[in-house]
Amino acid sequence: NKIFMQGGVCYNKAVPVAMAALTGKEIIVPPDPGLMRAFGVALEIKKRIELNLMEEQTFNLEELINRKVDYGKSFTCAGGAEKCDRKCSVSLIHINGKKYPFGGACNKYYNLQEEYHNDIKNNNLINLRQDLVFGKYLYPADLPRHAKTIGIPKSFLTNTLFPLYYNFFTQLEYKVVLGDNVKQLGIEKKESAFCFPVELAHGFFQDLIDRKVDYIFLPHVLEVYNRDSKFFDRTCVLLQSETYYLKATFKEDLGEIKILSPIISFADGYENAKVKFLELAKELGKDKSLASAAYDYATETQKDMLNEFKLIGRTVIEELENNPDKFAIVLFGRSYNSFAKEANLGIPQKFASRNMMIIPHDFLPSEALESYRHMYWGLGKQILQSARYVKDHPQLFGTYITNFSCGPDSMIITYFRNIMGNKPSLTLELDSHSADAGINTRIEAALDIIKSYRELDKKGMISEIKKYFRPLKVKNAWTITDSDGEEIPLTDSRVKVLIPNMGNYAAEVFSAVFRSMGINSEPLPVSTFKTLTSGRGITSCKECLPLILNAGAMLDYYHERKPENEKTLFFMAEGTGPCRFGQYHVYLEEIIRKKELKDYGVYTLSDEDSYGGLADEFFKRGWIGTTTVDVIQNMFHAINVIAENKKKALSVLTEEWKKILEIIEKEDISKIYKQLEVLAEKLSNQKKKISYDDAMKVALIGEIYVRHDEFSRMDLIERLAEKNIVVKVAPIGEYIYYSNYLALRNDGHRKPGLKELAKLKIKNKFQENIETKIKNILTRSGFCDNELVQVNKVAKKAAHLISPELAGEAILTVGSGLREILDHVSGVISIGPFGCMPSRVAESILNSELNIEGKAAAEKIERKNYSSEIENLPFLAIETDGNSFPQIIQSKIEIFILQTQRLYKIISEGNLLIKQSYGQKFYDYILDQYNKRFQGNSTEKYLPDIAGLSSQESD
Repeated sequence: NKIFMQGGVCYNKAVPVAMAALTGKEIIVPPDPGLMRAFGVALEIKKRIELNLMEEQTFNLEELINRKVDYGKSFTCAGGAEKCDRKCSVSLIHINGKKYPFGGACNKYYNLQEEYHNDIKNNNLINLRQDLVFGKYLYPADLPRHAKTIGIPKSFLTNTLFPLYYNFFTQLEYKVVLGDNVKQLGIEKKESAFCFPVELAHGFFQDLIDRKVDYIFLPHVLEVYNRDSKFFDRTCVLLQSETYYLKATFKEDLGEIKILSPIISFADGYENAKVKFLELAKELGKDKSLASAAYDYATETQKDMLNEFKLIGRTVIEELENNPDKFAIVLFGRSYNSFAKEANLGIPQKFASRNMMIIPHDFLPSEALESYRHMYWGLGKQILQSARYVKDHPQLFGTYITNFSCGPDSMIITYFRNIMGNKPSLTLELDSHSADAGINTRIEAALDIIKSYRELDKKGMISEIKKYFRPLKVKNAWTITDSDGEEIPLTDSRVKVLIPNMGNYAAEVFSAVFRSMGINSEPLPVSTFKTLTSGRGITSCKECLPLILNAGAMLDYYHERKPENEKTLFFMAEGTGPCRFGQYHVYLEEIIRKKELKDYGVYTLSDEDSYGGLADEFFKRGWIGTTTVDVIQNMFHAINVIAENKKKALSVLTEEWKKILEIIEKEDISKIYKQLEVLAEKLSNQKKKISYDDAMKVALIGEIYVRHDEFSRMDLIERLAEKNIVVKVAPIGEYIYYSNYLALRNDGHRKPGLKELAKLKIKNKFQENIETKIKNILTRSGFCDNELVQVNKVAKKAAHLISPELAGEAILTVGSGLREILDHVSGVISIGPFGCMPSRVAESILNSELNIEGKAAAEKIERKNYSSEIENLPFLAIETDGNSFPQIIQSKIEIFILQTQRLYKIISEGNLLIKQSYGQKFYDYILDQYNKRFQGNSTEKYLPDIAGLSSQESD
């Protein structure tokens, strides 16, 4: 409720005022905000003296006041015995006639000044790990003189799997070139605001292009190997899609270089991935027996290295335990951001130079430990298993390196801290702009806190506060257990299912479907800035916007509207990654547990069974309702643009919508079609400024939640409507179809049997029949079309750019954009939450491909089939964080509107000529038929000359 704000920035009084406005909280600023750190140091020293952690000493205040500091010339550090290549600039500071070297990434010069010696090399096990990956386990072979070169960028999993890759290709007589130079030119070519590791991937890729290798090995790794894992071990979206956005971005630079992009899963062990490498060898023209032997050799080498990781880890921990006065730091993160020197900004060296041993988390013997519920990210699973090991070991403390806008870490770090409890740990968030000074301060503070913690722990002054709280639990689809342990049926009047708002129409219809099953349900209202503020107050604010809004809505309902005896279930769909959506229900349950929200739980349905977890009748009504909503919301947008009397037309829509909800909730569902016919008939009588087919239209695609949520997308649709642009929002049903598509592709962790596959096909056909029927009826209104979703066709439009094996919305966004432009719309907007991984992948690819050449490639036709007048295809990618769009986005929207208007004009003029041509042919046909039947009778006085008529007259 109150926030204390300190620091010199507060001398500018506008800053705390702005913070108060943003947070809605009372901000308290002390009289001397710039001196608070000095006061804090003084108070901390006083406390330590009282706790006997420090001895009292004397100082001369006059001497300190009069001390003069002069800055001399700086020099570049040569790296020393550790052969460090960071080339840090070190300043020489003159104090009272004595020179002090100051600066650099590590503590080297401070140690020299204090005549303090430590074994940096043996302390830094991160360097040792990287030496194993990129040195010891690489076995060169005798290669032909003109051996072809295969480049492997030092990005992502290369920082663990390089021995596997290197030895496989070397045994196949290829020269392996490691792309390990981060070229700034490559980074500058990125087409989206990617995280730091992806920026580096662009730089490494440019390095290989500059080195003119013959091939670049850029695999799509679906899952990593985790021993005894019984669930998914997926890699993150950006790692999986590396090959797709890099190929699109650098397509003009590749020249003769060929990209090797096998799709690999290591989930069942390295041996079971062999078939993919044999297929790759065949593609390269290599003998199968040679390839088989090469892969076996590479696999054994990889496993030997991983075994040495664990052996070193066990040895180091045994040595540490023999010296209980010492402690060590365990470095958490991913191999490509925590252990790679290009990404970790020398952090391991900073610890090692302070005489701290630093251990990579994958050295710990933690494989048998529990991870976290529903953890489908393989690297996240490893991190959280190691976190449990560190939590229980008194001499190990964690430092977690993450990156700005890292999607998985926005969830995993919260889980990591939950595991650590009150045991101190350090989190360092890095990007390409991070500076040494701030990192050094954080490390020094963390070590100080850890030392104090250990001293207090020895004195028995540290204790973990254990709370007992029993949250409401969902026992099965129809039964819950409340906070008092009572089992209650879902249909009990005390139970209520809350439907989060993802557009008013959708929330209302889904709530009506629950009520049709005898389950009390209520749709939540559209989010407001207060909802966002509440959500930010209970999250780290690094999560994606839909989760923050849902957390806020869940909390607001509990505190402001929940009756005391109500058993409340917050509905949230469930997924299995690789994006963050599948973690929402786990995260919300964590909030309920932490805040001790009595009789509050989360109710889920899964995308693994295409959201069919309840009875068939529930799914049938839900699908009819969803399909109807998808059409009606777009009819609403069309009415706002093309209806002559939009107030009257919207009144008709509102009245008939109430009747539709009534049928979905209470009546025989077959009556819905008659009601839709009534709606279509009434709206067809409404006069239109222009036909729907001829109206200027834009497709709104992207992340499913924000494209439908009125709060998230701000006034985007209204601004376009002001310019007479009809917005077609990609349907909710698209994602349900996509879940069917994935299940039918056999891509799930649990492979469906023949019977299950047959049921899925029947279900999919059932859905298609309903969709066709509803759209054919509502098209008669004149405010929509009957275009079917057809996920197969959407995926095919993008299949040459993204493999369907990359699960998630990226392929839908790319495919929809390429499918819609020119054929159905004159512009495409992709909207996603800030930091959304699939949205950024889609943005990167569409920025390269949503042009006339890309459209032709998607349609598998030649460029010349399109008018030479068409040059640019309007495309705009927007990220939303709940705040008003910044000025730069506002300007981009204006530019996009102008581009859309220009393309619409070209298309409209072309269509008019086509219509006139068809009209003239039809006229000639009628005349010919008439003359054959009534020879000699003139017909000119009965048939008009259609040349030059307007579009509507031609129709």
